[in-house]
Formats: sequence, C-alpha cells, structure tokens
Amino acid sequence: MKGKKQSRLSKLNEVLVLLYFFGGGLLFSFLAAGITEKLCLPIIAANIVLVIMYKISLKTGRLKVPLNILRCIIILMLAVVFASPFIGLGFSKNKAFYPVKRAVFGYGVRGGRNMDIFLPKKLPDECDSYYFRTQLLFPAQDYSPHACLVVSCDRGSIREYADNSVKNGFEREQRDCTFEEYLQEKNIKADELSNDPELKVRIMHDYLNLPYYVFDSDSRGLTSDTEVYYCKASGSGCALDENSGIMIFWA
Repeated sequence: MKGKKQSRLSKLNEVLVLLYFFGGGLLFSFLAAGITEKLCLPIIAANIVLVIMYKISLKTGRLKVPLNILRCIIILMLAVVFASPFIGLGFSKNKAFYPVKRAVFGYGVRGGRNMDIFLPKKLPDECDSYYFRTQLLFPAQDYSPHACLVVSCDRGSIREYADNSVKNGFEREQRDCTFEEYLQEKNIKADELSNDPELKVRIMHDYLNLPYYVFDSDSRGLTSDTEVYYCKASGSGCALDENSGIMIFWA
C-alpha cells in the first residue's frame, strides 16, 4: 500500500509538471502572472532537487520521506498557480473567498503594489450583501484589469472606511452642483427617474462620476449624498453611502 501511494504521488507530480511546462500551463498561468512569477523559480528549483533526491533514493533506498514531502510541496505550489485564475474569475458572491480573491488580484494582477490601499484588508463585521468581481491579465491591446467590491453595512463601519481612505491618500470628490441642478442641466425630471430604474442608475453614476465598470455591479441603492473618494496615484477609489449602507471599492 505504501508503494502504491508513493507511485500515485509521483505520477501526480509528473502530470502537473508536464501540464505546467508543456501543456499550456505557462500561458494559462499568465492570467495571474504575479503569483506565477513568485512561484516559478521555486517550482523549477524544487524539481531539480527532486530529481537529485530521486536518484539518490533509487541507489540507497533512503530519503523516501523527504522525497514525498518535496513532491507534496511542488504539487501545492502548482495547485496555487493553476487555481488562481479560477478563483480570480469566480466566487464573486462568496464572502468566504474574499481574502483569497483579494490576494489573487492584489498579488497576481497588481503584483502586490499598493494592495492595502485600493482594497480593504477585511470586510465589515456586519455585511448584509456582498459582490466582488476581479479581472485577470489578458494579452489584449488597451486592456486594463479591474476589480470592484460592493458591500452593505452599518453607518459606523462606513465612517471608519471613510477615515481610512483619507489616511491612505484618497481625496473626496467635490461636486460643482446639487443633484437637482444636475437634473435640470440634463433636462430630466425627477418622476422620470422614478419610472425608469435603469435611467436612475445611469444618471446617478454620471453624477457621482463613477468608473464605467462599476455600473455593472449591484449599486442601485446609491443616493446623491454618496461620498466618493479617489486616489490618483493608484487609479482606485471608493463610494460610501450612509443612507443606503452601500460601499463600493474599485481598482
């Protein structure tokens, strides 16, 4: 039984290595290149050591336990590389995956740069709704991967996030006119917004000056009193609405 277990572990190790280097794994792992970049050299070095240890084990019959431990480490590193794109593209409504998705986008897409600035380290303790979409790297012209996090919470948490945004170098957006003046400028009546929810969402996004990709998220509850903060250095921002309890973070 012990020999079979070792044989299966060895075969799994070989299959994953072959898929990674010769089965399109390198191209696939480009989607979260920052994570691949950090693990690529350790994977190569570990496999070189694995070959040396395997040859020694064949001759002496020793090093079987360290050999299997090293195989498990290699399999784990390869699993992280292969799983990162799936996590980055999925689990948008699963709060339990927030730290993992945040790490995939922060380290895999953004390379760890200013990670703690553009996305909160943790979610509010009271989080009624949750939506977190992250994009990955693609070799396309004029393509820039984005992330958008939408949560709802209590007013106290919103003020805490607002204070943290200012501490992290975000500047509050100053509006030139009230929402009523904006509607007059656009020649739109208030009852039109009441009868057309989609129009209300578009107008609210334009008035708040939110990025286009935030429009796709669950942000219908935003009001004209929403506070918007931008960080020009990182190209990220957040919208915090105490009236509806909605918070949106984007990068």
